[in-house]
Amino acid sequence: MPILFSTPIEALISYSSLKEVISSDQGFDFLEWTINHRDVGIFGKERDELVSETARQFGVDEDCVHIMGSARYGFSPTPKLLNGEIIKLPGRPFSEESDVDITIISTQLFDTIWQDVYDRFPYFRKYSFRDFSQFSEFLYRGWMRADQIPFRHPWYRRWREKSVAISDYAIGSKLEVSVALFRNDYFMKRKLEGTKHTMMSGY
Repeated sequence: MPILFSTPIEALISYSSLKEVISSDQGFDFLEWTINHRDVGIFGKERDELVSETARQFGVDEDCVHIMGSARYGFSPTPKLLNGEIIKLPGRPFSEESDVDITIISTQLFDTIWQDVYDRFPYFRKYSFRDFSQFSEFLYRGWMRADQIPFRHPWYRRWREKSVAISDYAIGSKLEVSVALFRNDYFMKRKLEGTKHTMMSGY
């Protein structure tokens, strides 16, 4: 089944509709909406293969894997930043130039990587205070990405190789895959609340 690319008009309508729902309902649960939202950007067989291959590569259950961002909603819910400056507004449609954002929620995998990094770099702070600060900030917020792991650690390379393998298998390298790992639903929900706040900040 081919990948469906939303048109700019469809993306903006969907984005505006979501903003309207958020602003009119104080009890809106972004996490529940995200998990239950119908996939628009990638769907059908490709969506199933993407989830299945991600679960296989990272050794987690498929229920732990969630497609996010424009690949799920059909539009990007947040602006694109470069050096802290907004270079693209939210509401951008999913397209051939989009990344495929995937989130894994797994306490076991998160703690395994965290402990392994600590075991290998108990004095990580001495090697690179800047890298240590970035990694620590992500840990504080309950999630991590490959680019925040010390580059000499095996998971730095392994994570990237897995992301490429997922793209090769599920979508034929047509799009770049980016994988984020959250320790549990709580931290995922807090991250989405930040997205929700960004959406309501005037964009």
